[in-house]
Amino acid sequence: MLTRADDQALLNMLDLRHNEGLDLAVVIERTGMSRGSVCGSLKRIRDSELPCECRKMKNKNGGMSRFWWRK
Repeated sequence: MLTRADDQALLNMLDLRHNEGLDLAVVIERTGMSRGSVCGSLKRIRDSELPCECRKMKNKNGGMSRFWWRK
């Protein structure tokens, strides 16, 4: 079962990769995760992406502020 700390680690990894545009090697270094863990996590997230069914435009992709999970 994933904990809040696990969720935050995944969200931080995604932020480094997608928002900051860092290479995989830099993400691995900054997160302290193994290459297999980072690659596996990114693949599982990519494979599980579902189309956004939000009705409000402000809730659609890109609508949340950066680091929203840290609040």
